[in-house]
Amino acid sequence: MTQRIGFITGGQLARMMLQAMIPLRHDMEISVLDSSKECPCTGQVDKIVVGSSTDFDDVYHFGKGLDIIILEFEHVNAAALKKLQSEGVKILCNPHDLEVIQDKALQKQFLLEHNIPTAPFRVIQSKAELEETTEFPFVLKSRKHGYDGGGVKKISSKVDLETAFDAPSIVEDCVDIATEYSLILGRDAFGQTFRYPIAEQWFHPTEHIVEVIAAPAKVDPDIQNQIDTIGDSFLAAFDEIGMWVVELFLDTEGKILVNEIAPRVHNSGHQTIEGNQTSQFAQFVRLALGFPHGSTKTICPAITMNILGPVNGSGRYHCTGLQEILEIEGIYPHLYNKAETRPFRKLGHITATGDSLDECRSKLKSVQENFRIVVE
Repeated sequence: MTQRIGFITGGQLARMMLQAMIPLRHDMEISVLDSSKECPCTGQVDKIVVGSSTDFDDVYHFGKGLDIIILEFEHVNAAALKKLQSEGVKILCNPHDLEVIQDKALQKQFLLEHNIPTAPFRVIQSKAELEETTEFPFVLKSRKHGYDGGGVKKISSKVDLETAFDAPSIVEDCVDIATEYSLILGRDAFGQTFRYPIAEQWFHPTEHIVEVIAAPAKVDPDIQNQIDTIGDSFLAAFDEIGMWVVELFLDTEGKILVNEIAPRVHNSGHQTIEGNQTSQFAQFVRLALGFPHGSTKTICPAITMNILGPVNGSGRYHCTGLQEILEIEGIYPHLYNKAETRPFRKLGHITATGDSLDECRSKLKSVQENFRIVVE
């Protein structure tokens, strides 16, 4: 019997899930809802439906008649998903959880209710509520629709308030960050849980986009214990099928705090394609199809570097240096088939593997010297 599977939306994360699905694909009809026919999944699915992931009618009509919906990111109309779920469509992740994660204020409240440590915050409805602020710095985060660094702004002084966005937001205390980590964990259809080794992340200083991810991270036993406790609390709070990415801060006093949650595959797990026995993409597919989870054991150390669009150009582009970097053992480029570039747009990633993280770093240095995005 044909399984009818739909992806919302058709970006690079869906593309890599589709690639991971190939070994399991039999008698499946796969469609994608995306805003563009030229999305990264073009040519890999049976049908692309053009529509908005946030529009109730677009999401509902796309999902009507499907067996399974796999979400690529969380900015999807939750009301439409709940209606589809009530009609028997399997959705990963659960729309009720999605509503909490979509709203940073609700997400933060969820963390507090489950005694999961996070930075102090307060909720505001508009920019006007910031006018009497006298304590700086702080981080302003829009409650909804933030993605890839969007909807996040550090406010260091009264001058910065002039460029603050005007939307329902949270005001979060600045954390004196020593290191940023991510934890990927989940539960399969048989109630069995899994966790990937901790990854360390480095972000772009102004755009708040992940630039580099390294795993397995070297962490002290006390830090590992704090992360394990957070993982236990998180799995107890989300007692259902799914996979979640928990982004973490280690502050300069040695305390782990939860930054944000994503209910899906994530940029901080790209290194699992080459570095772990089951990639995050294959894992998410297994969960969606109702299979047991795969092993998360490390095959080898791996570091992933995002390929970001150059600051000084937009439009059609090409890559140079592929031949040179492919001559390096343990280098794996992943290009996302995006038709156009713009500043800081994620166009792909490159992973280096080796016997140690230091060896991976050395290889990536050669990649940086040779590989370029050239705007046409």
